[in-house]
Amino acid sequence: MADQLDPQEVARRVETVLAGMAEPRTGEELVRLLMRFYGAGLEQIVAIARAAGGEPMVHRLAA
Repeated sequence: MADQLDPQEVARRVETVLAGMAEPRTGEELVRLLMRFYGAGLEQIVAIARAAGGEPMVHRLAA
């Protein structure tokens, strides 16, 4: 699994990025941060589904 993300730390970072939205590239940074956050959550969901029902469960989830 990828390194664990602390949701509170992500929230603080999002607030920091949003506070600096006047700067160029902050939108890109925000998207990158949120994609990493959602990706980590999806990775955990897949790991739980795989542990509970194996690959067939993962395929059902994806469908």
